[in-house]
Amino acid sequence: MRDRYKIAYEYQQRMVRMGKDENVPKSVLWLLLKHVGRENAITQEKLTSELGMSDYKSFRRRLQMEVRELRLQGFLICSTAGEGAKGYFIPTSL
Repeated sequence: MRDRYKIAYEYQQRMVRMGKDENVPKSVLWLLLKHVGRENAITQEKLTSELGMSDYKSFRRRLQMEVRELRLQGFLICSTAGEGAKGYFIPTSL
């Protein structure tokens, strides 16, 4: 399972080295790879904004479905809940 993260991360780094970071389509996984660990969680509102989804309320459900799809593909995506919750993140360990 960690191989998927490694492949996605290496692809991201290769694009950055080639100066093509701006040409790579942003995706939920792409952005979540920058938020590893609970302390680096990203809120749904910020995530939708970074994806270019201007109206958070309209795209909230779509974002949740994309996260669900990634989880079904085997990616571990955690989320915090409750008071002081920050949002989605990739866990640092199993």
